[in-house]
Amino acid sequence: MNFFKRKQFSRKNIFKINSDGFTLVELLVAAGIFSIIIIAITGIFIGAINAHKYVISTKIILSETEYATDFMSRALRMAVKAKDSACIPAGTSYQVLEAERKIRFINALEGDRCQEFYLDLPSQRIKSSVGGIQEDLTSPNLSISALKFSYAPSSSQPIVTIYLEARIGNVPPIKLQTSISQRNLNM
Repeated sequence: MNFFKRKQFSRKNIFKINSDGFTLVELLVAAGIFSIIIIAITGIFIGAINAHKYVISTKIILSETEYATDFMSRALRMAVKAKDSACIPAGTSYQVLEAERKIRFINALEGDRCQEFYLDLPSQRIKSSVGGIQEDLTSPNLSISALKFSYAPSSSQPIVTIYLEARIGNVPPIKLQTSISQRNLNM
C-alpha cells in the first residue's frame, strides 16, 4: 500500500509541474513562430525603405533633368541665324557636333555671343559654355549616360531635338526627349 500512495503522490507532482510551466517543445514552437513574424515584418520594412529610396532618386533625376532641359530650351529658342560668325556656319541657326555631343548657336539674349551645350564625358555632366565661361547644368550626383542633339533645318522654323539619358546609383536610367523651335523665326 505504501507503493500505491507513492505513485499517486508522484502523479500529482507530475501534473502539477506540467500545469505550472511550458515544455521545451512548446517554447521552441513559440520562438519559431515569433522569429517568422519578426523576419516577415523586417522584410516588409526593408522593402518599404528600398521603394522610398527609388522614388526619391527618381524625383531627383526628374528635377535635375527638367532644370537642364528647360535651361537649354530657353537658350536654344533665342538662337539667331549667323551672318558672319566664327561660331557656326553663316546662314544657319545651329551647328550640331555629334561626335562631341555638342550643339553651338548664337544666343540673342547673351549679346549675340556663341553658346554651346555639351556632355562632359569624364564627369558625365551637361555643361554650358558662353564666351568660354563654362557652367555645370547637372550635379555630380546625376550621371548623364547619353546626350544627343538633332537639328532639322527649315527655311522658317528650325527644330532642335534633345535626347538625354540620366541615372543615379542603381536606379534604372530615365530617358527624356524634347523638341524646341526657334522663337525668332528666320523669315
